[in-house]
Amino acid sequence: MALPLPSKLSTDPATNAEAMAWAGLLTQELERELAALSSAGGGAVGVVQQGARDTTVQAWFIDHNGVAQPIFDSDKVVDNAPFTDGTTKLQPSGYVLDEVAGTALAENDAAAARIDSKRAQVLVVEDGTTRGRRAIVTAAGAQAVDGSGVTQPVDASGAGLKSEVLEDAADAGGHLSMLAAGVRNDAAAVKTSADGDYGNLALDSAGRVGVADLGGAISVDDNAGSLTVDGTVSVSGAVDTELETPAALGDGQTNPTLPRVGGMAMAWNGLSWDRVRCVSAGGLRVAGNTARASASIADPVIQGGRSASYPTKPASVAAGQVVDFVADLEGVQLVRPRQLATYVAIYRLALVAASSSLAFTFVANTDKQLATVYHANTATKRVTIRRVWVQILKTGAVAGELQLELRQLSATTAPATGNPAITPGKRDSALAAAEATALALPGTAGSEVAANSPIASWIGNLVASMHTVFTTGTVVPSDLGTIVLYDEASADDEEIACIMRVGIAEGWAVVGRATAAIPLNFIVRIVFTEE
Repeated sequence: MALPLPSKLSTDPATNAEAMAWAGLLTQELERELAALSSAGGGAVGVVQQGARDTTVQAWFIDHNGVAQPIFDSDKVVDNAPFTDGTTKLQPSGYVLDEVAGTALAENDAAAARIDSKRAQVLVVEDGTTRGRRAIVTAAGAQAVDGSGVTQPVDASGAGLKSEVLEDAADAGGHLSMLAAGVRNDAAAVKTSADGDYGNLALDSAGRVGVADLGGAISVDDNAGSLTVDGTVSVSGAVDTELETPAALGDGQTNPTLPRVGGMAMAWNGLSWDRVRCVSAGGLRVAGNTARASASIADPVIQGGRSASYPTKPASVAAGQVVDFVADLEGVQLVRPRQLATYVAIYRLALVAASSSLAFTFVANTDKQLATVYHANTATKRVTIRRVWVQILKTGAVAGELQLELRQLSATTAPATGNPAITPGKRDSALAAAEATALALPGTAGSEVAANSPIASWIGNLVASMHTVFTTGTVVPSDLGTIVLYDEASADDEEIACIMRVGIAEGWAVVGRATAAIPLNFIVRIVFTEE
C-alpha cells in the first residue's frame, strides 16, 4: 500500500480538508488490506472510522481482534523537552549484533545501537566535557588510564592488580603488586596523631625503611660484615659462655678444656703482675734482667749468626730485607766494607791526537776550571769523591807560580761545553753509566759555592820549559809528576767525604790559577762512587 502524504497537516486532522481526505483513503486501504489478512486466517479485523479518536493521545485506533491498537501517535517527545514520569510513553528498543565494522557513519547520521552475542549493549566511556574523547582498550584487553600524564595499564595480564586483600587471608599467588611508597623522615618525627591511625613508611635519604621494635625484639646479624653497637648493651637472663670458673693464675698449668678469654698480656715479677712492654711499632720489647754497667750478667740474651767458610757468602737479598750476620766456623763475625759503583774520569784528549794531554795557557791572575764533575737536580744517586790527582807533563817558556784547588760548585750555573766531554770509566763493566757529568776545560764555568773556601789547595813555583823527561830544558821534579790534590782514603773514619747530594744540582771542580801566562800540558784523574 502506498499513499501520497498530504501537503499540510494540522494538529487535529478533523479540521483540515486535505488531511481528512488522506485519512479516508488510508481507511479504505487499511480495510482492504485487513480484509485480505482476515480471509487468509489472520482473525477478525475491524477499523475504527475517522472521528473516533482519543482526545488525549490524538491518534487513530484499529480494533484488532477486539483490542484497540494505535496506528500512529501524535504525542511524540520533542527534542530537549522534559520527560514526565507516569505520563510520557515509552517504546521498547532493539539493537543490532554488529561485530564486523560496516560502512562508516557521517556526522548526524541515524543508526541502530550495537549489542554483543550475549545481548549486552556495547557502550563507550566518554569525557564529560569534550565529545569524542573516549577511553582506550588495548589489543591485550587492558584499559589505559592516565594517572600523571603517562598511560598506565589497569590490567596488564588479565590477573589484575592485587590492590585490596582481606586481612589474614591466604595468598593465591600470581597477582601483580602495587608499589608501596614511603615518606622521608630523617628526624624520626611523629607523623600520626593517635594509635591506630594510618601512616606512611618512614624512609631515610637513601630510601631505606626505618625499623623499630614496637615493644618487641629485633633479630640482628652482621651479614658476614661488621656490626657496630652504639651505647650500652644489656643482657637479660642467663648467658651460657662456656667459660671456665675464674681461678688464681699460676705456673705449670695444663692445656685448657674450655675456651679462655684473651686479654692484656701480664707478667709475674715474683711479687705482683706487671703489664708486658712493647715498642712503639707494636713489637714485643725484650730486655735483659741486668742493668747497664752491672758487675755481671746472669742471663744474657744470646745473638747468633750464620757460619760460613771464607770466602763463601750467603745468597743476596733484596733491599730492606732482614739478613743474618755471617761468622766464620770459629764464630768470629766477618766484616767487609760495602762495594759501591765506582767510576774513574780521566780528563785528557782522545787518542787520535798526537798527544792526549790537555793544553791550556793561563791568563795571569785569572781562575780557570780545568776539570769538573757535576749532576743536576734530577739526580737519583749520591756521589762521593774518592780521589783527585793532577799530573803536569810540561810547561812553556814562561815561568811563574801555579795554584791548583778543589772547589765546590753550586746550582746557579752548571758547567757546560767540555773541551772535551769525558765519559767516566766503570770499574765493573756490569754497572750502568755514571749519572754525573764530567767535563774538561768547560767553555762555561760552573758557579762556585765559595772561591776562597776550597776543599784542597796546592801551590808550585814553575820555571820555564820544564819536561817530564830529560831532553832540553829543566826536568819536572818528581813531586810535580803526580799531585794528589784530594784522597778520601787518607782521611779519618769520622770525617765527611766530598759528596754530591741526591736531587740537588751541585758538583766539584779542579781550578787552576797562575801569576803569568804559563802554557801547561796536564791530565786530571777523579775517582768517585755513586749509590
